[in-house]
Amino acid sequence: MGTVTNQAERQTQVETTPEIVDALLEAARYDDFEDITRLASSGISLDSKDSLGRTGCYQFYLSSILTFHSASVFLLLCYFVLVNEL
Repeated sequence: MGTVTNQAERQTQVETTPEIVDALLEAARYDDFEDITRLASSGISLDSKDSLGRTGCYQFYLSSILTFHSASVFLLLCYFVLVNEL
């Protein structure tokens, strides 16, 4: 039960603003796993969308479509963050 409370608290720590979503998308675009992890750990959802409806996972996919290994690592990171295992 404490885990559920901690996850809820973590998700409300940071207000999702357009600037923060842009930071997430930029980190995804440039394979900046440190920033992605920092933002996700602070409560930013990897499903957050910018004004055009793009998510971090989508942006990363577009920027690394030719780099299979990098895409695989990021998608794995997305999976673990989304299931709260980070």
